[in-house]
Amino acid sequence: GILIDSMPLNPQQQEAVTTPGIQLVLAGPGSGKTRVITEKILHLVGNGAAPGEILALTFSEKAAREMEERLEKSLGAASAELSVQTFHSFCLQVLEDNVLDSGINFSTGLISRANQLVWGLRAIDTFGFEHIEVGNNAARVIESIIDGISRFRDELIGPAELEAYLTKKLPSADDEELIYCRKLQDLLRVYVAYEAYKRREQLLDYDDMIHETVRLFEQKPHILAQYRRRSPYVLVDEFQDTNYAQLALIKQLCGEHLCVVGDDDQTIYRFRGAYFGNFDDFRRTYAGHCQTLLDQNYRSTNTILRAALQLMAGVPGRQDKPLFTGNPEGEPIVVAECENEEAEALYVLREIERLLQTTFFDRTGGRERAFRHGDFAILCRRRAEGVKFYQFLTSHGIPCEFTGEVAFFSMPAVRDVMAYLRAVGNPLSAGIALNRIMKVAGVPETVVQAINAKARVQTWGADHTDGVYEAMRDPEAVPDACRAQVAELAVALDALIDLRDRATLPELVYEIMMRASAIYRAALADDASVHRQVLNEFYTLAKDYAALTREARVDDFLEYLALLADADVEIGDTEAGDAVQVLTLHKSKGKEFPVVFLADLAERKFPLRYQEKPFYVPRDLARGLCREEDEKALYLQEERRLCYVGMTRAEERLYFTRAKWYGENKRESKPSQFLEELDYRKNPLIEVVEVPAEHREIRVQAKSELEVIRHSLQAAIIRAVAEMRLQTALQRLMDLEKVRRAEAGEDSSTFDREAFFAVSEDPLFAASLCGGEQACLVGPDHTFSASSLATYETCPLRYKFQHVLMVPTEPKSFFGLGSVVHRVIEKLAADELRGVAPTRERARALLEQFWSPAGYASRKQEREDRDRAVHLLEIYLAWHFMNNNRVIGVEERFQFTYRGRTLKGAIDRIEQTPGGEYVVIDFKSGSKPSSLTRQKVREHIQLNLYCLAIRERYGALPRRASLFFLSDNKLVDYRPDETSIAAFEETLAGMIDSVCAERFGPTPSYQGCRYCDYGPLCEEKEKCG
Repeated sequence: GILIDSMPLNPQQQEAVTTPGIQLVLAGPGSGKTRVITEKILHLVGNGAAPGEILALTFSEKAAREMEERLEKSLGAASAELSVQTFHSFCLQVLEDNVLDSGINFSTGLISRANQLVWGLRAIDTFGFEHIEVGNNAARVIESIIDGISRFRDELIGPAELEAYLTKKLPSADDEELIYCRKLQDLLRVYVAYEAYKRREQLLDYDDMIHETVRLFEQKPHILAQYRRRSPYVLVDEFQDTNYAQLALIKQLCGEHLCVVGDDDQTIYRFRGAYFGNFDDFRRTYAGHCQTLLDQNYRSTNTILRAALQLMAGVPGRQDKPLFTGNPEGEPIVVAECENEEAEALYVLREIERLLQTTFFDRTGGRERAFRHGDFAILCRRRAEGVKFYQFLTSHGIPCEFTGEVAFFSMPAVRDVMAYLRAVGNPLSAGIALNRIMKVAGVPETVVQAINAKARVQTWGADHTDGVYEAMRDPEAVPDACRAQVAELAVALDALIDLRDRATLPELVYEIMMRASAIYRAALADDASVHRQVLNEFYTLAKDYAALTREARVDDFLEYLALLADADVEIGDTEAGDAVQVLTLHKSKGKEFPVVFLADLAERKFPLRYQEKPFYVPRDLARGLCREEDEKALYLQEERRLCYVGMTRAEERLYFTRAKWYGENKRESKPSQFLEELDYRKNPLIEVVEVPAEHREIRVQAKSELEVIRHSLQAAIIRAVAEMRLQTALQRLMDLEKVRRAEAGEDSSTFDREAFFAVSEDPLFAASLCGGEQACLVGPDHTFSASSLATYETCPLRYKFQHVLMVPTEPKSFFGLGSVVHRVIEKLAADELRGVAPTRERARALLEQFWSPAGYASRKQEREDRDRAVHLLEIYLAWHFMNNNRVIGVEERFQFTYRGRTLKGAIDRIEQTPGGEYVVIDFKSGSKPSSLTRQKVREHIQLNLYCLAIRERYGALPRRASLFFLSDNKLVDYRPDETSIAAFEETLAGMIDSVCAERFGPTPSYQGCRYCDYGPLCEEKEKCG
């Protein structure tokens, strides 16, 4: 928090920061772990370590980004030289930088988990299973096998090692071992086929990034030596989440200075392969290491912390951690024993409503303030329990955001897009899909009924069509009042059907989402960002499928999606607004809230009942250290740690809730084992409340007929407004008012239209049009780059869509040529830095390695672009041989603060002249625009920003900054001086101020609007003719 970060380090934190050498930091919850890591980096830099010598490894992009932002505030421009990366991004960079040494070709790209599952389902008949029963559950069988393969790969066990183990084990196996080994033989068949598939298709998966990097370092010690020299200081965050392969990588990179930070009490990802023996392994490997315990908790009250430690006491083999806090005792923990699930949900609702009327002392902000919706979190063991609370709270007007695994294919927006795809793929047999499209578009049910009736009459006895598509196009089938509306839908579908055979699959999906419907526009208008995120993920699925499938067709893609239907599709974390957060316990890791409800602490609910995993690494094959306990005992320990993590998310108040009766159960549920271990009825830290069932029936999911109509009208109004059909919206608003009156017990027939519309104008809206206060979109962490500023200069509204709302754009195959040429030039320049002169052979080899045919409509187009790429590289090499300057930076990242805002970017090439002056070069694969005059060059955003970055880092402006247009073999030079830089700084300040003030008015122009990706979301495009 802000207040904690400003406090001096406590003695243990100071010890963790200043201790050199090999170090293990045990960081209790809320002990300032992230601050300690950043302070340690600052300490290293302050004591002579160059920022570029420090490598910090994290587990998420979010964690890496937060660490970078903290360091940038202290180090300024020098922070850009630090390497703060996730394990996977670091390993991917290693493999890319050593592409000719690794022998790995992954030019086609990365294979996602979704594609792994679909590959397995499509190939399932080729595996020849002898001991695994597939039955009617193929999706779960393949999912279990893919997860099982991942477990073996987490321990660096390849197909050859597994085969050798089985060959040796089978003759001497007892009956139980024999059954499992035979199932492993079936898994091995899939494992071998999967590795062959990746090699054949030139693919890489996320496990490969770690494994292949470890293998590269093992087989090429000189490459490992380079990275150890480059990064003599290595820090690892969230060490408890590392698997065996990641620990092996850490050991390889470790020199004299290694600091790992984590908490074995918060190991909750063992089911994903986290290595439970990693702390013991570390202690055994580095016997002379220093260990520091961060024992002061700054987050929770003393009551919450003491109860959490009571839960962990007595765990076998656990190292005792005497944590303490200087925070107040706080309120007792509440255990709410509720009669049933409805009473449980109602109790949570009423407690939230009660606390919203009160205040508390916010230790992060250092002040007394009122509770907000975003201060509350409901933590659940499984997604299903979270859905219960989410539906109940939202139905009572409480803003809520649900974060967890998403039932992706049940999301309305996804179902809408798939309905369009089915209608486009086979319009003659898409009656259900067309009904959904008409319903979503607001076509009255009576009209849909008439269309369906006409279709049934026209297709009597036919088996090639259901007639709905033809009936929509038949004027006689549609009542006069809705004829134009249905005709518009039919015309839009015709256009999509025509596009189907001309566009790529991602282009078609983009057209459906953005132009042919208001699906994405409605998601933008929705307060819950999850709707926008699932659409982004659907678009990603389409792009991934097209990248891995030759001639991707709509019907094949729908089959692919059908295979994924039983799987949960992961999306990124939603943007937390001022809403109650409903999360699974695993998703709560790393978060904190003033008030936490830990739900469903009942038998079989939490801890969940142990179920043996279908596949695991046998103890006599495992490479890591194995615990003595059996799997069931280890599972219970992880469930306990999960409860501990949930408890320690709470700052001020903690509630345990449970229902005595769940669903239709015939016997009363018992309290959770964890509550019994806390002796909750006698524990002085805990207060027990009994919550009876209400006499009135409180339904969590069931809806009355009027409620169904109300929700339907609300959706129709949103869509009509999004499509600017305002008359339709007004009509539906009148209908909605009649429903409201009926729900309130009033007579709907007395509705007064004139009185309903007799409303005064909103003065706040008028003020907002004149520059008054509006909702904040641009937060304090919003960053700027040369490309984003150039976008703002072109059109502020486009900047908003692209860099604020981050709306996805449709694919462009021509990006491929420029990016590949750029990567080859980058690698050649990196060779120069190491003293290796670029050659034509090396350039050709790199081009071959990076080239991918994906995205090309024909082989002819691909061949022409490849020849062009060769020509551009010849131009680069000819220029290089005539260049007398020395390269000192390649793809050099920079980051500095200007007027309180972070500016970021990367410079293609930095050179130093024989006289010691600096030169900046940015490569462009295209031709020089005719609009780039000498005066425009002096105002060029990218070149001027690069000049500021050079001045920030080296203390002087560059002698020149140049754009190298390879197609023309033309260098366009800009020689900065104090006058031009002062003028640019004035322009830059104005642009940053405008963005922060959220001035996103459109600047329409014929050319700009014609080629803008965001036209479907922009009403101004119509003005461009």
